[in-house]
Amino acid sequence: MIPDPIQQHGADEADRFDADDAHWARMHPTADQIRAAHGWPRHVYVSAEAEALRLSAAALKRRMR
Repeated sequence: MIPDPIQQHGADEADRFDADDAHWARMHPTADQIRAAHGWPRHVYVSAEAEALRLSAAALKRRMR
């Protein structure tokens, strides 16, 4: 298991907040990051719900194989 930097012993409150922000940024990409990952142009609208649906459909397809 990978150690969670948020819960490391000896980390002060500022370090925990920085680690939490970094974790949030990794786990919740922005619409610009999603567009870039797929090569979509800037004018394409990306909703969080649409991306979550796409990811769950891809996971379901992998499980069905």
